[in-house]
Amino acid sequence: MGPLFPERAVRAAFFTAPLCLPGWVFAAQGAVATSEPNATLAGLSALKDGGNAVDAAIAASFALAVTLPAAGNLGGGGFLLYRDAEGAAWFLDHREVAPTNAARGMYLDEKGIPIPLASRMGWKAAGVPGTVIGLAEAHRRWGSLKWKDLLAPAIELAEQGFSISEREHRGIARAANYFAADPFASEVFLTKDGKALPVGALLRQPRLGATLRKIAEDGEAAFREGPIVEGIVGASRLDGGILSLKDFRDYQPVLRPVHAFAWKGLQVLAASPPSSGGIFLEQTLTLLGDGVLQEWGPQDAKAIQLIAEVEAAAFRDRNRWLGDPAGFDFLLSDLTDSDYLFDLRGRLSPRRYTPPDVELAGSPIESEETTHLSTVDGDGGAVALTTTLNSGYGAKVMAPGGFLMNNEMDD
Repeated sequence: MGPLFPERAVRAAFFTAPLCLPGWVFAAQGAVATSEPNATLAGLSALKDGGNAVDAAIAASFALAVTLPAAGNLGGGGFLLYRDAEGAAWFLDHREVAPTNAARGMYLDEKGIPIPLASRMGWKAAGVPGTVIGLAEAHRRWGSLKWKDLLAPAIELAEQGFSISEREHRGIARAANYFAADPFASEVFLTKDGKALPVGALLRQPRLGATLRKIAEDGEAAFREGPIVEGIVGASRLDGGILSLKDFRDYQPVLRPVHAFAWKGLQVLAASPPSSGGIFLEQTLTLLGDGVLQEWGPQDAKAIQLIAEVEAAAFRDRNRWLGDPAGFDFLLSDLTDSDYLFDLRGRLSPRRYTPPDVELAGSPIESEETTHLSTVDGDGGAVALTTTLNSGYGAKVMAPGGFLMNNEMDD
């Protein structure tokens, strides 16, 4: 398929943020893709001001913390993959980590039985957040615009407000009973009679705006010590949580190896563990092989069945083996070894279903919501950033600073 618009028209329309356009879209100066239009505009503004892909990703991510509270966040974590204009690549892991005071059995009752929802709801479910510190680290290493300028769109969205979408209304409605029990969350997301804010309502978040202003002024130090951190730790203690001031002082994002592999003459760059995405992608593309899908066509029943079988097989390996690399006792390369994949491919068929009892490795509970954004600048730099609270709206508790906390301890 050719360009959706002539190149001249693409350039003229570049600094716009449509929710969705059919087919391929080509841009000569750069591009931003997020799941929320205000965040897309924030990223595009950074590019228009001369920023690079990292600047755009940071601006968009902070905007998502305002406009997509189910997944965008200050109280969660993420993975950032960056390829610069010269082709060098880095993977920055700034996911949440367990608090220092975490202990085996902390979610079990006196009989050793799991306490329902203990690891998913409330302050005890929250890990140490890494989003703010991670984005600050990315800016220090690769950003080009001023830090405070990248937060300006998010601050404006928090203070001036934005309209509640149908999607956000539905999400808030599902979580309304939990928000009703939290004084800060209920103030933000619910009407006076305890209902979810209606579609089209203007959502202003002054507490979050003040927090973002502090982050714009102090950078990562705002999430190391001071009133924002003290508010988090104080709220955690009141609700039986285990976060400490030391957790925030000690948190460090980690530069990890980029998972790179060749596919059809291209070099694919992806995240490495604790993200499972890179290995999952390599397994999937390798197992699908060359030519078969093109021969059958995308709507052929055999093609659809084979894709389902291949992705299920890769996901079973993901569920069985992948997680925190500190706990690995095997070589990751074993999962992408050609002999292993050849054997696995021989057990899959485009004509039959592989029963769960053949390959099943547990039944994972997938997170309700995570969001991803992608940015590309005019020099060819590119960022893929995934950010999350783990479940939709995380632990369903809000810090005094006006942002929701993750429930990563359940992951």
